[in-house]
Amino acid sequence: MDVDNASLLRIQNPNSPLLQTPLTFSHRISTPEVASVCLRMPFAHEVFVNARNDTIRSLASDLNINFTQAEQYCETSAYYWYKKVDGLLTTKLNSIAINSFSRDSLGRQVLNPSDLSDEDRNFLADYSDAVEEWESVFLILSERKSLVLNRPLSQKLDSSLCRSFLFGQKVSDDMVSIDPTTFEARLLFSFESAFGCGVTCPVYYGGDVGLENEPGVLVHPFSSLTKSWELSPGCGLFLADGLSAINECCDLVKSEGAVPLDFRLFLGKTQYRENDLFNKVREGKYIPLSVSKNLVLKQCLQLPKPLFCELSVMAGGQIKEISDIELAKRSK
Repeated sequence: MDVDNASLLRIQNPNSPLLQTPLTFSHRISTPEVASVCLRMPFAHEVFVNARNDTIRSLASDLNINFTQAEQYCETSAYYWYKKVDGLLTTKLNSIAINSFSRDSLGRQVLNPSDLSDEDRNFLADYSDAVEEWESVFLILSERKSLVLNRPLSQKLDSSLCRSFLFGQKVSDDMVSIDPTTFEARLLFSFESAFGCGVTCPVYYGGDVGLENEPGVLVHPFSSLTKSWELSPGCGLFLADGLSAINECCDLVKSEGAVPLDFRLFLGKTQYRENDLFNKVREGKYIPLSVSKNLVLKQCLQLPKPLFCELSVMAGGQIKEISDIELAKRSK
């Protein structure tokens, strides 16, 4: 674990069981597995890995850049080819801006879609998708589902957010009152007592599936919670998915067997079509890593080193180099 991130963890949660984890690791694997994570790589990496991108190859030819030479560096260092491809992307975006933007009646710069070629339209769609997800870290739940680990929505849960977490946004909005004798009412009171009431308990955006009509999920390290299930045998990551499992987590916190910061709370999940997850890896959008549970379970709140960069540095190789390049851009 990054030294500064570990120091922050000691301040946020001094008695965290994560501080006693004997082994911390992050290394690259060839295929996504349940309980592994996937890094959403920058567009330059995606373009370089996806050798079918004729747009970039033609640009390289126009600018007299030896793309074959860049490919020779692919297995050894990203410092050469990454900067070259990143420069090509900047050239392409500037070209689109010059040729397809014009001023409207109010003098504002607007993009005229009719001026875009099919190639440019596809390029901008891919670029926009990459920018939207860039630096996201996904915890893989199955071949079809994951959770975004590093997109905090709120540092605390108020009454409205507690309702949305338990019953979904749409159901929560439609609820005027709850019969106090029902399980749902007792659970809401219990959840607010355990994770609300003004205590620091971050909630994260896990993805856009299930936000409206499904309860959120909790990820935690407690094998004693029998209504939660371990993502993969021996991984030490447990998922509380469903109201009964959430209620059990509330009981543990209220009995002082845990504190709210021992849990990661997520609203929504990320869902993939069949084989989509593996295709994203093949196309260079995702890089899968096997990581220790303490790196997954620690809160991503005001981290000195972002989770994406922390995992990249620990994994080493080209992933670390790309992370270094992107961090250097920010410091300029």
